Amino acid sequence: MRRAAVAGPLLACLVTGAALYVTRGVLDATVRDGRAVRIALLPPWESLLGFVLLAGVALLLLHRLAARRAAPGARAPLWSLVQPALVAGVLLIPFLPFVADWWPVVQVLAGPMGALVWLVTGALLAWSWWHHGLLSAGWLQGRSVGQWTAAIAIATTLVSGA
Repeated sequence: MRRAAVAGPLLACLVTGAALYVTRGVLDATVRDGRAVRIALLPPWESLLGFVLLAGVALLLLHRLAARRAAPGARAPLWSLVQPALVAGVLLIPFLPFVADWWPVVQVLAGPMGALVWLVTGALLAWSWWHHGLLSAGWLQGRSVGQWTAAIAIATTLVSGA
């Protein structure tokens, strides 16, 4: 039981760090000797170490926040708080050897679609933290559906630059 409680959050740190690392990389293709060759241009390996350490620091801060906000004896296991971060592991697939050659559609994850994966990962983490009481949604209850619709429309217009 203790091993699983430690291995899960560490796996989430490794996957998140690696996903951040490949998000900063570029997957390209070129023609060499008459055939297409994929080339992965990734940041230096030190960046991978930095991203994994960043994920570890975030894990420690989350653990501290969970300990502070939880009722005595009712703290949520850390693994259940970071489990949604494993979704970001999908971003590693295009950079695996031969996978994008066999199934070219996964190359879309190496481009702008990666931002959507990060958005989904963030939403899943926020939902998990709200479910465990780390985030409160009191500010959501004071608004009507019409107000939220107008706010989302304005935010979309601003972000899209229209």
